[in-house]
Amino acid sequence: MVFHYVDDSRSCLKKDQVHEFHNHLNSINQNIQFTLELENTNGQGVPFLDTITSRHGTEIHVDVYRKLTHTPTVISISLFVALFATKDPWSTLC
Repeated sequence: MVFHYVDDSRSCLKKDQVHEFHNHLNSINQNIQFTLELENTNGQGVPFLDTITSRHGTEIHVDVYRKLTHTPTVISISLFVALFATKDPWSTLC
């Protein structure tokens, strides 16, 4: 038997159907409960898996979402390789 787990999901529903659908999902199995995150009224959308989904009229836009703590700093691969090369190879096998 194979089990699949849903970690995150996204749904687009009419406003009057949201709570009914959420209650239905939570009633299927009492051991599995979903949380609900709604679009805010400022039009900023909903963050989801490094994206932000927002509505503009009747269109839905998905953009890259960066947290306020995001920095564009990139660590050079040469620093990682230098650290790895200096480690004792036998200690990494244990």
